[in-house]
Amino acid sequence: MGDEEKSSASTFKPGDAVELRESLTTTRGIVVRVNGDGFVTVKWVIRFSMFGKTSVHRARDLRKLPA
Repeated sequence: MGDEEKSSASTFKPGDAVELRESLTTTRGIVVRVNGDGFVTVKWVIRFSMFGKTSVHRARDLRKLPA
């Protein structure tokens, strides 16, 4: 399934590089926290108007990037 497979919060760990699945623009961030309820906190490295900021997302809305 690969990219089509939905991610669970347990797929991510702090330090993982991620991007938003459905974004029309380039996004890159680093996972800083994983919540047991399926939410992931990301600090953005590349995201319009979000550089250096953090936001919380459902794990299924993120895609893990290759190391």
